[in-house]
Amino acid sequence: MRLAPPYRKKPNRLPEYDYRQPGTYFVTLCRHDPRISFGKVLAGEMAPNAVGRMILAEWQALTVTIPGIGLDSVMLMPDHLHGIVVLGADPEIGSWPSLGEVVGRFKNASNQRYFAKVREGAWPPIDKRVWQLRYWDRVVRNERELERIREYIAANPARWEARRRGES
Repeated sequence: MRLAPPYRKKPNRLPEYDYRQPGTYFVTLCRHDPRISFGKVLAGEMAPNAVGRMILAEWQALTVTIPGIGLDSVMLMPDHLHGIVVLGADPEIGSWPSLGEVVGRFKNASNQRYFAKVREGAWPPIDKRVWQLRYWDRVVRNERELERIREYIAANPARWEARRRGES
């Protein structure tokens, strides 16, 4: 009897696309462990807790630690993060990492900071990591699309509350 190959998720990256080239990218990362939260949505606004504030600080630090990238809109939610990354934001810098490397550095830095707080006894232990291994991305193709994504990101807390109330 022949066994079926193991289940594999379909890659969500564009085939043949170079994720190192200058451009604007919309990314979404989800937490791995449901025991942690990054804060609460109150009255249509996200109120980050200490973990959430650390996550946002690590996100903002990307522009310092990785030359050649920029950040646009960002929204941290209780269980995920939406952000816009701009590769090649500084034309004076000739090279920068790929989008995957940028996301990987962010995940690694926030994991290290989280587990440092766990060792101090300040935060609860979690299983393995803060973030899921995969992330979702979209190549932003034009200014109109970028504006729609910015609006989507900004409206995320209101949609979160509406879903919790059963309105959507």
